[in-house]
Parts: sequence; C-alpha cells; structure tokens
Amino acid sequence: FDTILGVPLGPGAEAAWDPRAETAGQAFPPATSGGMDHHREAGTVGLFDKVLGKEKTEGPLTLTKNEAFAAVAVAAIASDGTISEDEVNRTAMNLAAIPMFRAYDLRDMGGVLNKVAGLIKRRGAAGVLPAAKTALSKEQAETAFFLATDLVLADGLVEKEERQFLEDLRNVIGVDEPTALKIVEVV
Repeated sequence: FDTILGVPLGPGAEAAWDPRAETAGQAFPPATSGGMDHHREAGTVGLFDKVLGKEKTEGPLTLTKNEAFAAVAVAAIASDGTISEDEVNRTAMNLAAIPMFRAYDLRDMGGVLNKVAGLIKRRGAAGVLPAAKTALSKEQAETAFFLATDLVLADGLVEKEERQFLEDLRNVIGVDEPTALKIVEVV
C-alpha cells in the first residue's frame, strides 16, 4: 500500500479523502452514489457492478471483529470532516495495542483500514456501524467506544460533529450512558 485512508505513507502529507465533503453537518453521513447510478432502475445491477462486485455491497453487511474495531476508529477520525496523517498514525497505533491486531504488520493494518474506509465511503457510517455492533461483544463495544473517544479527543478540541458522533456511536453500538460517561472522563 502506498496510502492508508488516502494518506501517503510519508511525512507531512494530509489526507486526500474528505469523508464528509458531500454530507457536511451530519454525524453519520449517508452513503453516496457516484457516477450515473441514479439513471439505473432500482434493483438492477450494471455490467461493471457485476464485474467489480458492487452488488455485494447492497445487502446486509457482516464485519469481522477486527473490521468492526477498524470501522469504529475510521468513523471516529472522519467525524470532523478530515483525516490527517497524525490521525491515521494514531489509529494504527491504537489498533495495534488491541490483542487481535498485534500480529498485523503495516500492510495488514492498511488493508483493513482501507477496506472499512471504502465501506464507510460507500454506505456511510450509519450503514456500517450497526454491523460493528453485531460483530462485537458488549465488552468489545465498550473498548471500541473507548478507542473512538480517545481518537476524537486526541487533538484537545471537540467539534460539535465529533460530540454528536460519539453520542450516535454510543447508541448504535449499545454502550450504556454511565459507562460512556466513565470512558469520557478517563480519556
């Protein structure tokens, strides 16, 4: 991989992907359809969709536990509208501290982060995060919320969109309010 989440693997570059460019002001932006998809009748699959496998993204989404953690992390760092190199690095470091990611090298980490970023870009966070809830146990969901909170609060500034994201995330992945408050206080 030359990039992770659109960030070149090199110093000083900013992310090319602005996950909220078309959906400013929404904590969980909806999926966007690009190209000429709006001309196709509902339920039909185009020739290139068949070849590229796009029809697979239309049905229910299933994530592995690793992908679920990565999806929560990517949605968190994208919640303010931009993804910086520092956020990508911090995300990779935080995920590497989770036991199920310890065996991942940079290529593996980049692969899972890019995969979930693509899912979020196509389906929106609201279309991906419920699948993360399904993949994670209650304790893992709390850990994922901790991870997201740490990533959102890392720069010391909490934008309105980030606060809304954390509240929405808490509800979607099923973290109770007292636990969420403790997590925010600790972070």
